[in-house]
Amino acid sequence: MREQPVIEETVGRVGVITLNRPQQMNALNDALMDALGDALLRFDADDGIGAIVITGNARAFAAGADIAAMSHWSHMDVYRGDFITRNWETIRRVRKPVIAAVAGVALGGGCKLALACDIVIAADDASFGLPEIKLAMMPGAGGTQRMPRAVGKAKAMDMCLSARTLNAAEAERSGLVSRVVPADALGGESMALAATIAGYSLSALMAIKESVNRAYEASLTEGVLFERRQLHARFASEDAHEGMAAFLEKRKRRFSGTADQAAGRASASTSWACGTAWRAVSRRSSPPLSGFARLRYLRPQAVTGSARRLRRSSRTRTTLPHSCPDARVRTACRWSRRRRDS
Repeated sequence: MREQPVIEETVGRVGVITLNRPQQMNALNDALMDALGDALLRFDADDGIGAIVITGNARAFAAGADIAAMSHWSHMDVYRGDFITRNWETIRRVRKPVIAAVAGVALGGGCKLALACDIVIAADDASFGLPEIKLAMMPGAGGTQRMPRAVGKAKAMDMCLSARTLNAAEAERSGLVSRVVPADALGGESMALAATIAGYSLSALMAIKESVNRAYEASLTEGVLFERRQLHARFASEDAHEGMAAFLEKRKRRFSGTADQAAGRASASTSWACGTAWRAVSRRSSPPLSGFARLRYLRPQAVTGSARRLRRSSRTRTTLPHSCPDARVRTACRWSRRRRDS
């Protein structure tokens, strides 16, 4: 049976898309980009989804375009087939927040896919680069346009002209990456962030995303005017009035469409607590499921072992997620957080 090029999952109000060509290090071909675009549009049209996560595996987010598939193309092949424009740009049509969870390499098209997302969370072993010059090609899927906007002209020129690769720490300092987390916590941290975002008002999230993106394509005067109109429109929103009323009344806010918000937080908290096992599980020789799907297959011993370590520790006070589903996971939450803080 032929494997699907992407795997789709729904966790609470978060849609998860996993690039699924592990033998090719998730090299991006037409079949994968078609499937990715379809999945993005489905989640974008689903009222039960508030945020989307795109991820790969522990070795590679995506190692670039599939060179084997394109090596024999001619100019007319790519022109008539509308290469890149036809399916690589679908992500620009998505109005909901999109998070890239990057582990391993993100090179060429993989780096540009991450650039097209709204937030990039990188594992501490991730690397980013635009090596097309080595093939006498160029970063043609927005690399020469989005990269200068993200890291500035000098750094973008360095990466494009010399094929220099940035590690996760330098990518974060340069503005390419939103935050860097331990590799074994990438799945949980990404899901926790996505669940938090998905719990907010969807109309407000889309307005903010549209306004920030407008900053790249408009003058300051035009951008500020666009932002002002979006702000004024919030006063016509029931969610905005609910948010202000909840603040004044010191009660929990209840935004439209987020009735299952608590369930989403609980699922994300479980993933976060088990996130330390993400890398080890994702490297097993089991069928190529996503890092998030594999969390379901963690052995209970992995959690109870954490409990034993906790009992031997004298440091027992820590802040917990609000909805850890049972005592064992709450214990793992404590242990995982102390490991990150140490």
